[in-house]
Amino acid sequence: MKVLKFGGTSVGSSDSLKIVKKIALKSVKKEPIILVVSALSKVTNILDRAASKASEGNDTYINEILIIEKKHLEIIRELIPIEFQSGAIAEFKSSLNYLEDILKGIFLVEEVTNKSKALVLSFGERFSSKIITHYIKSSFDSVKYWDSSKIISTKQEFIDAKLDKENTEVNLKNASADGFDLVVMPGFIASNSKGQITTLGRGGSDFTASIVASILKADKLEIWTDVNGMLTADPSIVKQASTLKQISFEEAMELSHFGAKVLYPPSIQPAYNNNISMSIRNTFDIDNPGTEIVKKSPNKTDITGLSAIKGIVLIDISGAGMVAIPGYASRVFGSLSEKNVNIVLITQASSEHSITIAINKEDENIAIMALRDEFKAELKSGNLKELIPQKDMAIIALVGENMKSKGGLSGRAFSAMGNNGVNIIAIAQGSSEKNISMVVSMDHLHKAMNVLHEEFFLSDYKKIHLYLAGVGNVGGSLIEQIKQQKEHLRKSQKVELVVVGIINSSKILINDEGISLDTYKEDLKNSLEPSNIETFLQEAKKLNKHNSVFVDNTSNESISKYYSKFLSAKISVTCSNKIAASSSYEQYKELKYLSKENRVSYLYEANVGAGLPII
Repeated sequence: MKVLKFGGTSVGSSDSLKIVKKIALKSVKKEPIILVVSALSKVTNILDRAASKASEGNDTYINEILIIEKKHLEIIRELIPIEFQSGAIAEFKSSLNYLEDILKGIFLVEEVTNKSKALVLSFGERFSSKIITHYIKSSFDSVKYWDSSKIISTKQEFIDAKLDKENTEVNLKNASADGFDLVVMPGFIASNSKGQITTLGRGGSDFTASIVASILKADKLEIWTDVNGMLTADPSIVKQASTLKQISFEEAMELSHFGAKVLYPPSIQPAYNNNISMSIRNTFDIDNPGTEIVKKSPNKTDITGLSAIKGIVLIDISGAGMVAIPGYASRVFGSLSEKNVNIVLITQASSEHSITIAINKEDENIAIMALRDEFKAELKSGNLKELIPQKDMAIIALVGENMKSKGGLSGRAFSAMGNNGVNIIAIAQGSSEKNISMVVSMDHLHKAMNVLHEEFFLSDYKKIHLYLAGVGNVGGSLIEQIKQQKEHLRKSQKVELVVVGIINSSKILINDEGISLDTYKEDLKNSLEPSNIETFLQEAKKLNKHNSVFVDNTSNESISKYYSKFLSAKISVTCSNKIAASSSYEQYKELKYLSKENRVSYLYEANVGAGLPII
């Protein structure tokens, strides 16, 4: 028996639902199948928005209902044969009317509770699972529908409810007692002992599938999504990220906890505890084997993957009054626990002078108020410093089972970041040695992730980002050389030169993804940004690319005076412009000092052709 879970993008359109049906009917030829499905793509967000508007007394919540109605009716009419449509439409309309009544009640009292919110959010999975059941039934009669709200049992919480495993086990075994070929059931939703609707948390459909697979002892659990499995890093940040063919359960848990959204963190534990084979597959590339999750890491590299949590706030609890005084840590954790604030990362100085915690930005105000209330006396007396949150942070996690007892990994990470001007604000490493977590500013996240990926995975080649000044005879020849030597450099030197900025005497051209060297003359001519070396520098700093080099192919004195600013911004400088290296010895010494201080290069040998500088 196999459990297949399909996420929102996999059930987001009629085309994707055709693929879901194809996968299900192919699988059921070999063994019994349970299909756990999410709400149609973005529907849960629409429901959340409708509840929020209704609670504010905003009658435009009705518009959200209309969007939901249109989206689902279009799917029904496009997919389900006309002779089966009336039953599907009638069932959907009945549920939609019920949803409308609930939202009207929220609108009238102008209040949404966790209980009513869970009820509203449950409709996404109810709608999608019923429609998918009708769709499959139109060509495969032996399909059953299991109502998760009557099978998955939870404790009394309504949002992010805790599983009641004993009752769920009884319910699932009763549901499966008569046997089945193919079952469709909604993910995410459940109910408590009073029969009230609860939810398992955003991403909870993964959890539903894992619960079902573990209790019914499935041979395999497949999570179908819109990517080819788990990647070495977030591909939206690291373009060179690659798919991991295999990964251990513990590595998957670490990566998912630290922001790898392909898996909902709690979903891994039930499968792991019951030794259920698990894989992550791509609905839109069904021939791709994806990532298999196994007991022990098969990876030979020290680091398996990188992950990041965005939108983090750091709070530092520090002061001389903390030294050698027991109980501070327990008071910090206790006060935040009472307010249901999740602490994402903790680090404490060995001097006991400070405790630094990282929390999600949504919890910032609650956390600050709770801590100020708890340490009211210490703050008043000055034994503790004022609590000032550091906002717009991100946590980067290096994850890998093979990190255990491997010396030098932290040093490599910190050195790579330092060489590219990334300031590490806080560090934490667990005693399990499977995770090194670093806090950086959001401004440095993109650069830090790419630097670390190159350091530990070094895909196929290293990227060097170029900012070029001057495109006359010398500068134009350099661009031609880069074009001609591109493949040679990639093969022989494992390097790719990417021109991201060009400045000449009249215009500036910037492209984050890389400027086309075939059309750069026309693109530069059509640019609306006038030439200004200060603007060019600020654009380079804003892009914050790793492995950045400023190349000066002009004979402009004012540009040469900016070398120190580029070097201070952790951008290497190379030039055929002889002015800087042939001017005062003090300026030369400053540039050499700045290059050493900032761990970047200042290379000027290229200017000997025009006139040998006297040094």
